[in-house]
Amino acid sequence: MAEFMEFISYFVFFYPLFMACFWMIGAMLFFFRHERGRKTPPELSSYPHVAILVPCHNEAVGIVKTIAQLQRNKYPDFEIIAIN
Repeated sequence: MAEFMEFISYFVFFYPLFMACFWMIGAMLFFFRHERGRKTPPELSSYPHVAILVPCHNEAVGIVKTIAQLQRNKYPDFEIIAIN
């Protein structure tokens, strides 16, 4: 039983450490293979429809400015849904 508990304590410590390193290495590989030197995102043949959900319960003061700012978005196909 003591050996099992020792294994579990090693697992609890080393698994998150290993996975954090694994994800950081994967992110660096993706960056160097796909994103390095690119100034703009790749052009898409069609853009998916996106809904922007804005919670606005008791926000009468700032909701007009918030929605006006969201309407200046340059994405071609989106809608803004204000949720009270």
